Amino acid sequence: MSVRWPGQWALRFVLFILKIFSIDEKFHYLVTTSQRHNVTTSFLLIMIFTLKFGVLNGQETYNPCAENSVATPSCTNGSRLCYTYSQFPCSPGYCWSGGGIPNNAGIPFNGIVSNKTIEIGGVYTVTQNVKFIDCIFKMRGDARIDLIPIGNVLMKMSFENCQFFGCDEMWQGIHINAAGANGGLQFVFSNNHVEDAYIGLLLDEINGVYSVFGNTFNNNHIGIANRRQNNLPLNAGFVQNTFAQTVDLANRSGSLAPPFPMPDYPLAHAGMNMIRTTASIGVANSANLFTCLFNGIISDQATILSLNNTFQNIGHHGVWATDGTLVAQGCRFFQTGNIGIWATGANLTATLNIFNGDWIEGIHSEQNLNAEQIAIDDNVFAIAFDNWVFGIFLERPQSSIGVNATINDNDFIINAEPVGMVCIQLKDFVNAAGNTEISLNTMNISNVLGGTTGIIAEVGQSDRILISDNTIDFTQTSTMFTCWGIAIFEYGTPGPSAPQLHRIVGNTITCVPANFANGNYAAQCGFHVSKLTDATFCENTVDETLWGFHFTNKCNIYLKENNIHHHDIGVFIVDQIGAQFGHGNKWDLDPNACATWAIQTLNTNPFTSEFIIPENAVLPEFPPSNKISPNPIMQPWFYYDPNQATQYCDQFAQPEVNDFTPKEQFILNNTSELSGAELWDAQLTLYTRLLFSPDLRPEGSLAETFYNTMQSDNIAVFASIQRQISEALVVSEGLQDDLDSIRSAKNLLFETVVPLD
Repeated sequence: MSVRWPGQWALRFVLFILKIFSIDEKFHYLVTTSQRHNVTTSFLLIMIFTLKFGVLNGQETYNPCAENSVATPSCTNGSRLCYTYSQFPCSPGYCWSGGGIPNNAGIPFNGIVSNKTIEIGGVYTVTQNVKFIDCIFKMRGDARIDLIPIGNVLMKMSFENCQFFGCDEMWQGIHINAAGANGGLQFVFSNNHVEDAYIGLLLDEINGVYSVFGNTFNNNHIGIANRRQNNLPLNAGFVQNTFAQTVDLANRSGSLAPPFPMPDYPLAHAGMNMIRTTASIGVANSANLFTCLFNGIISDQATILSLNNTFQNIGHHGVWATDGTLVAQGCRFFQTGNIGIWATGANLTATLNIFNGDWIEGIHSEQNLNAEQIAIDDNVFAIAFDNWVFGIFLERPQSSIGVNATINDNDFIINAEPVGMVCIQLKDFVNAAGNTEISLNTMNISNVLGGTTGIIAEVGQSDRILISDNTIDFTQTSTMFTCWGIAIFEYGTPGPSAPQLHRIVGNTITCVPANFANGNYAAQCGFHVSKLTDATFCENTVDETLWGFHFTNKCNIYLKENNIHHHDIGVFIVDQIGAQFGHGNKWDLDPNACATWAIQTLNTNPFTSEFIIPENAVLPEFPPSNKISPNPIMQPWFYYDPNQATQYCDQFAQPEVNDFTPKEQFILNNTSELSGAELWDAQLTLYTRLLFSPDLRPEGSLAETFYNTMQSDNIAVFASIQRQISEALVVSEGLQDDLDSIRSAKNLLFETVVPLD
């Protein structure tokens, strides 16, 4: 585990907060938190101004491209096959250090060259069938081996158990040009060791069938690449090869000398580099190893399948695809690295991969502006190191129909302190009308210090983001850093193209039991939502977070049928969330909900929502039905004052439930001056209230006496009919949803008509 300088935890935390919030929300959040937990506000403001260069306009402070390589001596051991050419004297008849080598030199009639040390100082060209076995190729600087098969019959070329090296001078590599192999080329490259090449093996897409297995490619700028780069498929199998760097790349001379472009020199740029081709790397039961490289596999405008490969000690990207299509399946990302899978404007399928090393990001997909198809499903993130920033980062694809982006069924096991890490981050820079799904992911976050968030979705002008059935479990409490279960931020100015139809459904966020009084909690917010419009939060469960739901910056959402259990504040509404029209949210588990704040509001009216308490809940001070109506004429279950913070059962701000009005008290005492129909109506009103609220008529009270007296009267009959009518008017959830839609449409119509009126 890396050593951190003093204060780095605090710095990473503040960077995390600043890169997520807009400036106004940063200030609101930090001040609110400081007031609730005695944090020095001036200290927080100093940190904000100290770091202001990276946070204006909500821009990211983290730039993956700026990361330094980890392909350093920590994973290189300084070894190479050859240090001086004199170590390997050439075999008689195979000493060509001066160049000018005839084609097919040294190849006998049977085409087999065995146990020879071959020194090459220029270009060695082979055009016939050949098999090199147990040979050593001592390559001078800028030398090359050209394989140019020519013939109308099947040509066969192979290298088995051979060594290729430059003795600290870079050579060009083995280049295949099969344009003249009209009958096809069968090429086998097995159990060889290739070192010090610019491109170890350059394969031709046309006419060739390639078997490349069991080889070691060390200290090459690129291990394997394709020649044509014109969208032809590469008919090749790559199995059990190792691509690595053990020492800085060799010296460059001749045509390879500067200014010849060689990115990342003296580091190994890539194990494999595929451009505008189709290729499969790895097979179902075997894998290639990419270790101590700047990049593992690079794919540019290509279609690549990376199957069961292993990437470790990677300085930049394990697999890097630009445009085209990348499928990464069953790969493993171990030890250290920067980003495991990076896709830029590419169709991406990443499934069944395992991430468990000290990396920065697992899967990163960006610049998806052409309806790219993205499926990031069934991956495992077992994180035990502190440097992680994102498990999955996705910039949403541009699309108009269908589901073209999914992040489903991934498992996160966090057993480290990656402060500010986000398991799943969704960014929306496009105007998409299709569907994006984040569903069925599980996150077990075990942070002693805290600071890891489950899901963050940043919403622009797109529609239909579905976040459903995710399970997020925080298993340790902390007071040091802020984290959320699910956070959703909408940016931009809502208008005619404001995003619509987002659904956050069926998610479960649980934490270990918290001690809110002492500031010990596992997550600041179960759901943290800012400026979001036209979104439905339905059937979610949140338990033991400090704030169950936190809404800021004038949201307009639907909050219905959620289960909000233990909390310090169950629903914290800043500004507004929009009218709710009787959506039944529930407090099911906490018998002491009134001792805390079930709902707190700033500058909004909680009576626009209806909440449900279970029939058997041991909660004091609520009306006679378990449905808490937003009708303010009832004894208020919520207290509302638009000028101050609101607490849903403030005992000092609302009348006691067992208080009777003076008019009702006169009737109970039988001293009322009313008579006739007026008296009968008043008695009916009081009896109906006592019928609905048995707690108002305790044993031996005047209220009980009055109630028992009236039970045989017509008043009881009318009151019973009224109760039957009330119960009959209770609608099913489906009908309630229909009614809500009608009410919303009616309100929208009224808003449209008012300016005309």
